[in-house]
Amino acid sequence: MTRKIFGRILPARSFAFAMASLAALALSAFDTPYLTFRSASSFSIYGTSSRWTGDGGYLEYATSNPADSASWTTWSGSTISAAQTAGQYCIYLRGKGISSFNPSGYTSSTLSLSATRDVYCEGDIETLRGYDGEVPAMGANCYKYLFYNWSKLKSPPALSATTLAESCYESMFYFSGITNAPALPATTLANKCYTEMFSYCSSLVSAPSLPAMTMASYCYRYMFNGCSSLVAPPALPATTLADECYARMFQGCSSIKTLPSLPATTSATSCYNNMFSGCTALEVNTSGPGVEWSIPSEVGSGALSYNSGMFGNTGGSFTGNPVAGTIYKVASALPPGEMYQTANGGTLTPVFAGSSHIWDLSTTVKNGTAPYTFVYAGGTPPPGLEVAGSTLSGTPTTPGTYNFTMTVTDDESHVWNDAPYTLFVMEPLVSVETTFVGADGASATTNCLVLNTDVEIWESGWYVVTNSLDYGTGGITIAGDVNLVLANGASLTVVGATDTAGIRVTPGNSFTIYGQSDGSGSLSATGVANGAGIGGCKNEHCGAVTINGGIITAKGGDYYSAGIGGGYYGNGGMVTINGGTVTATGGSWYGAGIGGGYNGNGGTVTINGGTVTATAGSSGAGTSNGATGIGKGDGSGKTVGSLTVGSAVSVKAGSTANPTTEIGRGGSITIGTQRYF
Repeated sequence: MTRKIFGRILPARSFAFAMASLAALALSAFDTPYLTFRSASSFSIYGTSSRWTGDGGYLEYATSNPADSASWTTWSGSTISAAQTAGQYCIYLRGKGISSFNPSGYTSSTLSLSATRDVYCEGDIETLRGYDGEVPAMGANCYKYLFYNWSKLKSPPALSATTLAESCYESMFYFSGITNAPALPATTLANKCYTEMFSYCSSLVSAPSLPAMTMASYCYRYMFNGCSSLVAPPALPATTLADECYARMFQGCSSIKTLPSLPATTSATSCYNNMFSGCTALEVNTSGPGVEWSIPSEVGSGALSYNSGMFGNTGGSFTGNPVAGTIYKVASALPPGEMYQTANGGTLTPVFAGSSHIWDLSTTVKNGTAPYTFVYAGGTPPPGLEVAGSTLSGTPTTPGTYNFTMTVTDDESHVWNDAPYTLFVMEPLVSVETTFVGADGASATTNCLVLNTDVEIWESGWYVVTNSLDYGTGGITIAGDVNLVLANGASLTVVGATDTAGIRVTPGNSFTIYGQSDGSGSLSATGVANGAGIGGCKNEHCGAVTINGGIITAKGGDYYSAGIGGGYYGNGGMVTINGGTVTATGGSWYGAGIGGGYNGNGGTVTINGGTVTATAGSSGAGTSNGATGIGKGDGSGKTVGSLTVGSAVSVKAGSTANPTTEIGRGGSITIGTQRYF
């Protein structure tokens, strides 16, 4: 008997040998035709077999001798316990005829891991679908959620596919413990192919190269979201973008300090939306030292929302939407030793003439190696102050604004010449005996410093407003335990700067407001953008605020902050109202009237007296996730906090202004979803 192969006539024995050789060639498509999972201690894996058997495929497992075909058993998904071999515990997996492990797109793990010590994976993931080299075309959701929540997985398998399918790697390693990402050689992408692939892999320190030049919709969306140890983004060479292709790609990557070049000259809807939002170590500025970066000018005004929120909640002075063709300076990308100042580091804390003070100048510079040495270099330093090492100290003698420069040397002999500084030496405040009405309604007397608009940082003590003061834009900071008396007929108006509170009160600080006999003194505090009217700035919780009297109006900045309470992502703190007329309005969309800013918890609110009107922002109001008049800001999973009122206090709340429905009187009040209080 003879057979013909490749144009040659072979005897039966030679034909059999040729077939065996071809089979060996097929197997050689993978260096190792299976995945290996190994650990230093026992572990187990179980799975949902119904997800991978629907198209006739199967998985097999072995716990020893994977080179021996007799070691392999068809896997039903039941628990596999690793066996010990040569000091390692191992499980081996391989498969055949599987186009997708999650064809229905479930959002839970296909495989589950139970381990007490780190687990390492070796081999090519494609051996799970065709270990003999006959790998089916990749189906939608192929590896979606495959290793979801594998917190003990430290090394991933190889991902050799070059042509991808929709959602094929979506959330594949979400919440896993991998430290380095696998190579991603694919050049033909598909919608959502890498969406959330490494989200919240908090140990991931490096990103793979991404060679694709043409994007697909949502392809890299949320890809590295929450990877807090990732130190640098990969190169992004693509020139053809798609809707939301890079949206939130690096959101919350708090260790990233550099920006990749973005060469595309045309944009797509939301393509860069929130791309670097929450990268708090990234410092992008409009001027000063830094590595130059820009979006090509050819992009022009761009597609709808193409760059919205791109640098939101980053660490530099520029947190807006970058304008195409404008050059920005990335200070955080400077090489070590090229020092620069921290945000507002060149503006030193003001001081009163005749008052001694110490400034730690080492906190004003970055990107060097401590300890630092400072020496006057030029300009006019304030009389009465001396610099030694990294400390500026003394008693300034003459009021005025002083501009001067210093030479800064770090511990590795890097030098920064002419670092600029400004110090405002204020006229001493006058102290007067002042009467006020306390929390119990009784009058008392104390000595207070009479405020003027020069004083923007109020340190521990007693202050009084005796006339009309308008601080304009910039805000006031409470530093310590501050008491403020609003004299009869006096008024104080203050508006924050970008992302800051009108009056900033953070945890560890307290601000107590008193009125006088007729309670006609007033205070109006307005936050800007992400800052509360009274309370936290952007990403800040509120400290302790107590109102005993006066007419108090507090409005959170649009759109994210509380009237009194937290800024954007800030909790409500502790707010106590014993008297006065209080009107608190959250940012127009997301903030509580009194309580949390956007995504902030409600805090503790106590009302013992006075007249209080609290209105939340409109977004989601009246829903379980929406902002409340008193309580939490808009955002899922946030606690409403607590509201306690005095025995004679009636609380009315509802979904329309000036509510008439009483929801409680005296004691603890259950906070619902009401927008108006």
